[in-house]
Amino acid sequence: MDNGLNGQNEQAKKLIRYFFLGITLPDNAFWVNLKPQEPDRITSEELSQTDLGRVLLEQDLKLKKDMAKLLHPKNPKGREFWEKLYSRIGKDKVKKNRNHYF
Repeated sequence: MDNGLNGQNEQAKKLIRYFFLGITLPDNAFWVNLKPQEPDRITSEELSQTDLGRVLLEQDLKLKKDMAKLLHPKNPKGREFWEKLYSRIGKDKVKKNRNHYF
């Protein structure tokens, strides 16, 4: 069998497994949490036993890294974001509540 077609079949099987997980697990099982303040609350028990849980955790980590790059003050858009935030609510309030927001 052609390797390209075989790869597509494997991808299709994986997506079908994810679909069936989506319709069999309860809605409240679909969450991931990478907050350092909550190391014992990473994902639901049901999702932790699946490949989909791993994929969601990887994507959440990627999202956090991407957002950190975009919001970093050395990035022009990040600097603009922080300047606007500081002007609206004050720099002292942002620093005090940093863990609350992130």
